[in-house]
Amino acid sequence: MRSDEARFAAFCLMEMSGLPVGQMWAAMAPYLSRRQARRRPTWSAVHERLTDLILCSVEAPEHQDPQTVLLIFQGGMACRALTL
Repeated sequence: MRSDEARFAAFCLMEMSGLPVGQMWAAMAPYLSRRQARRRPTWSAVHERLTDLILCSVEAPEHQDPQTVLLIFQGGMACRALTL
């Protein structure tokens, strides 16, 4: 997966979730460092971190965290549905 595809997938996930930025940031808390988690969430920060998670999940071995795999699966399905 290329970085532009990951950015598009992150955008789709964010828009389709309908959640406020603060709730999306809170949902990603397990994947954030303590320093990152204290930052005030912005749309750009959530989008950047979600893009990073997508790219890392695609490159990770099969025994990775199941929640991250589910995130990628949902993003992939959303993007396929939007691009067909």
